[in-house]
Amino acid sequence: MIDYIYSVIYKDVKNVTIKIKPCRTIQVIVPLETSNEHIQKVLSKRDEWIHKQLDIFNNAKHIERKYISGEDFIYLGRRYRLKVINADHDSAVLKYGCLNLYCTDSDNFDFKKSLVENFYKDKAVEHFNKLILKYDNLFSTEVVFKIRKMKTRWGSCNPRKLYINLNQELIKKPKKAIEYVILHEIAHLKHHNHDRLFYNYLSAYMPDWRDVKYKLDYNVM
Repeated sequence: MIDYIYSVIYKDVKNVTIKIKPCRTIQVIVPLETSNEHIQKVLSKRDEWIHKQLDIFNNAKHIERKYISGEDFIYLGRRYRLKVINADHDSAVLKYGCLNLYCTDSDNFDFKKSLVENFYKDKAVEHFNKLILKYDNLFSTEVVFKIRKMKTRWGSCNPRKLYINLNQELIKKPKKAIEYVILHEIAHLKHHNHDRLFYNYLSAYMPDWRDVKYKLDYNVM
């Protein structure tokens, strides 16, 4: 029994894709001629996964970070245990499977939070730039890349104004997922729509992009 509200988006695509956003809205993206019966079958087949994702997002709203030793933080697809350490300097360093937070004021919540946020921001700049350089031969004009937090998208591209936005939260995903999103947005500089030429372009540079996209969409990386 389907006990949730969802919206159906008909597009020129080959397969049915289900997207669940952090705000718990559900989008079902389907090929143009898809029947309602087929949509219901797909939803029924994915029912357990859909409810699991809804529960994850619902529970995430109630998680309040305290930035104390023992909490888990995700970086490049791996979990790291936070370890708060009193020190004479301030930094966040990965070491032996832990995210070591060296603090001159280990009781200051806002300060510890800022250290972790700066860690993610710095790492995002580092890793994203490496991958952008890997594909810089795909664009001949100067493109502005911006890293910022985005609520519902991993990235976006404005081919007319020549800028690409990348979600800072991507730094928590595996490197392959980050590379896929960056390549996806770079591809839009040449092919603005999600058409056959666009997907062929992706396949030329990342043959397994469909598998990577599936894992990223369904949070199984």
